[in-house]
Amino acid sequence: MENSELIKLKEELKRKPWFAASDPAIQAKILGLDKESKGFIAHLVNRQTEGGGTRTLRLQDLLIPEGKLYGIFVNFLVEKISDPTVKYCYQYFVWKQGEESGAKGIILVQKEGKISHVICLRGFSFAIGGGEAWDCIGGFSEADEAGGSGMLGRFKTETLEELGLESLPLQEVITLGKVYPDRGMTPNAPQLFAAIIDGSDMQIVRQAGGNTDSYEMESGAVIVPVEDLWGPKGFLFLNEDALFLSCITRLMALGVIKQGAI
Repeated sequence: MENSELIKLKEELKRKPWFAASDPAIQAKILGLDKESKGFIAHLVNRQTEGGGTRTLRLQDLLIPEGKLYGIFVNFLVEKISDPTVKYCYQYFVWKQGEESGAKGIILVQKEGKISHVICLRGFSFAIGGGEAWDCIGGFSEADEAGGSGMLGRFKTETLEELGLESLPLQEVITLGKVYPDRGMTPNAPQLFAAIIDGSDMQIVRQAGGNTDSYEMESGAVIVPVEDLWGPKGFLFLNEDALFLSCITRLMALGVIKQGAI
């Protein structure tokens, strides 16, 4: 049975001119989605019909994979407001959770009041098609985990799960805001965090067994001394993950991590 919030979102969606102009089969696909995709439906409801000199006419194509659903490919037909004879399509990918797709972050190790090490992940990435890649700790949100507190809870849960730990004392969790990894390809904007642990607990991470989620790729923790971040051959140039780089940048802006600090 659908909850009242999902029912309300679907009713609002039906009133959108571009939705009414879309193929009935596409409408049925969207209206048939359950609460797990509530974030995606909210994203469609909140989209502006006009913007950037264009007007959205209809949803031209929609790809919702069978089986376990992670994300959806959408293709909108638009027209130029100044010249309606000019029509073309815009495509993008969106996770089923919509913009609030989840929580990602890193762990900071603190010794004697100073940040001494940074911990992230490295593992196989299915999307890039081969080999290992750098990653932040974290993952997708559940349908009932929207908002700041929900994302904070998700980050804490994923920290243990992705490291393969039953517990890890967190001294502090710093909220670093959201980030658009690639605004031209997706509206997804995960919430960023940094968790601080005491240096005496670093051995717990070293001995961690790795990701325990059966639906995720294998990965493991990488512990990097802060002094190894800097310079043209430092870890900040070696690590290609945009979310990791965003975390470090915002931590520097807050003065939590300082260049040259040990």
